Amino acid sequence: MKKMKQSKTELIEIKCFPEKGIAYTVECAKLLAGGGLQNDRYQHHGKRAISLLDGNVKDIVDKMPIKGFCTAKFTANLTTSGLDYMTLEKGSLLQIGGATIRIDSVGKRCFPECPVEEKADCPLRTHCAFGTSLSNAVIRLHDGIDVDPLQS
Repeated sequence: MKKMKQSKTELIEIKCFPEKGIAYTVECAKLLAGGGLQNDRYQHHGKRAISLLDGNVKDIVDKMPIKGFCTAKFTANLTTSGLDYMTLEKGSLLQIGGATIRIDSVGKRCFPECPVEEKADCPLRTHCAFGTSLSNAVIRLHDGIDVDPLQS
């Protein structure tokens, strides 16, 4: 299959969450096949072990008249720049450094009690994704990201 390379697409932040409420920003991380980041509380979670977020979400949220619950609470393992989340589907593959990450879902679900009136306007519905590493590999800050089309 033909790869779709997106211009200037890179990893701009890596965070590990060893426990709830504790986050460390790191320069590199080891991904575990069938899971997520080593030493992350979701490392052996299987599907959705890795969270990814568009680096532009903060700017979008700052312009929102009403903030939702997740816009203040949600933070991801991997923050990206230049990745078009609208092109991702369940089964898409991301190549980041030496790692292959399979996208398990795109977007974050909304909570019914969320104060955002138009839930479709929440950037977390369209600017984040969850995946699973298919390989044991190391990723580094500023690694490029390539998107392989949907794998059937």
